[in-house]
Amino acid sequence: MDAGPPFDAVLLAGGRARRFGADKPAAPVGGRRLIEWAAAAASGASRLIVVGPRRDVLPGAVVVREDPPG
Repeated sequence: MDAGPPFDAVLLAGGRARRFGADKPAAPVGGRRLIEWAAAAASGASRLIVVGPRRDVLPGAVVVREDPPG
């Protein structure tokens, strides 16, 4: 099976979650946080870039913050 060309993945996890009412990426779903599910879906990425606040659940991810935050 061909893995295809290399790619980087960007997870957008810095919104305010006004309609959700809580930190959506940290919400537990099926025993994992939503952000962990999203990272797993991009597991073939060369780099995982997370836009938003620093989180301890994704070691090795490049974390960046938008300016202004939110």
